[in-house]
Amino acid sequence: MSSLQIAVEERNGVSTLLLRGELDIVTIGKLARSLSEVESKETRTIVFDLTELDFIDSSGLRIIVAADTEARRAGGRVVVVEGREAVRRVFRHTLLDKRLTLVEDADEI
Repeated sequence: MSSLQIAVEERNGVSTLLLRGELDIVTIGKLARSLSEVESKETRTIVFDLTELDFIDSSGLRIIVAADTEARRAGGRVVVVEGREAVRRVFRHTLLDKRLTLVEDADEI
């Protein structure tokens, strides 16, 4: 059974969701609930910090893309802090590295 831990940090209008473990169809509901709470606060910038994520599947990609679409519509933005090579590879192979704002380090935000 996969597991996902999520830590949410809010500072200066930026909400960061630090993800640890595996983001997949089994754990996506947990992220959806955390993201819903963050979005309800009308945060201008949402950061998905994937530096400690071991695995992401298409359901994980879908929720990040949906959050990005919604943030753009509301005049905000989503930033993804790239993680381990296996996770970065998924973004490259799906060409989402061209659509999303990806950074190597949270200090780049």
